[in-house]
Amino acid sequence: MLKPIQFAAHLILPNRTQAHTLPDFLTSLRLLIKSLKFIATNPKKLFIFDNYCQVNIFKLKTTGEIIREKREKKGLLLRHVSAQLDIDPAILSKIERGERKATREQITKLADILELDKESLLIQYLSEKILYEIQDEDLGIQALKVAEKTIKYGVTKNKQNGRITINKRSKPVGD
Repeated sequence: MLKPIQFAAHLILPNRTQAHTLPDFLTSLRLLIKSLKFIATNPKKLFIFDNYCQVNIFKLKTTGEIIREKREKKGLLLRHVSAQLDIDPAILSKIERGERKATREQITKLADILELDKESLLIQYLSEKILYEIQDEDLGIQALKVAEKTIKYGVTKNKQNGRITINKRSKPVGD
């Protein structure tokens, strides 16, 4: 049995090879509405649904693919965008192909130049940085869970001695 999140995602883009009769379709539609109501009751469930769709149904795009797609859609040449970034066109091309990582500053400038949502592009960029660091680690997922809990309860780094201090918050971030 599929969980409501998975069920709703599969109903939105069903397998095109399956034939559906009208009663099956109506039953599926009722279940979809019920599942979507379930998902909509909690922002965390909606976030999980969104992630599930991106990973399992839609092809996730890399930061470079997003940048290239938007640049081409706007009709901008590599040399024009790279000039605004003050980098060589070959470097921007490598960033778009995923052969080189952009800096945070370049990402924010690209978001402005290409009129992309800055926060979304930065989240994509940061997620790729994290993935790059932990992709070959056996305990990567567990480490991410610990890091998430730590972030929720507040973390500060003392710049003088380099120590990390966990500050207990009365209410975790995101709740």
